Amino acid sequence: AAAAAAAPEGCAPLELIVVDGTWAQAKLLAKRVPPSVPRVALAAAPQRSLFGSSLREQSAERAAQGRVCTLEAVGMLALQMGEPPGEVESLLGYLATFIGACEQTVRRVSRRTCS
Repeated sequence: AAAAAAAPEGCAPLELIVVDGTWAQAKLLAKRVPPSVPRVALAAAPQRSLFGSSLREQSAERAAQGRVCTLEAVGMLALQMGEPPGEVESLLGYLATFIGACEQTVRRVSRRTCS
């Protein structure tokens, strides 16, 4: 997905291409982005991905590599570009709420099918 970020007055907006999918899919998609498009590398990832929950266990290898879900990566980039931390925390709070709701649903369904 491409998105234009707000730019300071007198500057052109920054356009971001955010590749989303499984790690294998994202790797293939990233290879299709022309080499002329600049890439960015994020600083260190959080200690543990929010998405590495009981819904989707993250292997120790992937956690050590700092792999995070797409929304977390976008939040990290926003912080590194100077966006207000409160707004980014709000965005990631929605992800945490979504994951929590999914976990509760999975537990309810599991109880019904395992009883």
